[in-house]
Amino acid sequence: MEQNEYFSLNSHSEIKIIGSSLIRSLVSMDDAILLMESAFRNMHNGNCFMPLRTVVEAPGKELTVLFKSAFDQSINRSAIKLLFQNEKNKLFGVPTITGIVILLDSITGQIISIMDGETITSLRTGALSGMATKYLARTDSKTMALFGCGVQGRSQVEAILAVRKIEKVYLYDIDPNAGGKMLTEFRDRFSVSFEYTQDMDCLKSADVICTATGSRRPIFKKSQLKHGVHINAIGSYKPDMNEIDPDIMKAASIYLDQREACLIESGDLIKPIKLGLFNEDHLRGEISELLTGAIPGRTSESEITVFKSVGIAAQDLYMANGVYQNSLNIGA
Repeated sequence: MEQNEYFSLNSHSEIKIIGSSLIRSLVSMDDAILLMESAFRNMHNGNCFMPLRTVVEAPGKELTVLFKSAFDQSINRSAIKLLFQNEKNKLFGVPTITGIVILLDSITGQIISIMDGETITSLRTGALSGMATKYLARTDSKTMALFGCGVQGRSQVEAILAVRKIEKVYLYDIDPNAGGKMLTEFRDRFSVSFEYTQDMDCLKSADVICTATGSRRPIFKKSQLKHGVHINAIGSYKPDMNEIDPDIMKAASIYLDQREACLIESGDLIKPIKLGLFNEDHLRGEISELLTGAIPGRTSESEITVFKSVGIAAQDLYMANGVYQNSLNIGA
């Protein structure tokens, strides 16, 4: 089926199928960042209803199934995302994340579009880190470090380059092939210096760090960081996952995509709180509160800031709706 083909669900509606390449052509990273700002501002204003996601572990924990849904009365749209994640897919050259996003008209309840879930997830996750970096990272940030050179990592780099004048990017991955592949790809796409490395001493120069791994133990230490660094931590979405050293979390000003979800789902917060290093009062607040001025952002050039995200359905809803509306505007 072609990416822009329609088919009838019933006599009253047509569903638009939007595949990966069309999504990328319809929404730029700059567009995606603005869509995330709209999503979180509307969340803060109480327009978006969003239950916690359902996560199901298949036997052996090789396959994770995630179900998310959201409804926003200000745009009369709803979205449902069904996502499958399997880290072993790397061995077969298959994306670790696959799935679909279903967009519905909330007035009629009819499905209006089905989209590639991997691309929507990657784009909105990168855009959210870009948004957080825009408001929290030092304005003079010039060096970035990325941990995890997969699909999610690619969108992280794109997003940070969209909001800061980055001159140097260090790429980290336990798989040299993944790091080398990204290095080759990005050297051709961006006029920025890229280097694949496993030397943690390079972190001393990093102004922005993005972590997009499935690690179950911290991947760097506080002593290895530059003063004033901003960290986007997106990999730990289950209690047994832990990318960020508890000592870093204790020292940092922490911002969340959604407080309830992060405290239930992310080992980056669950583990240090259980250790008694800090309690929930240590958390600065949600990123939506920062956008609306309810809480302050960075307070000094030497402050460590962390944006902790587990990914929420409002992101998928706004990204999918933005893609759909743009497809109508250009007749795609």
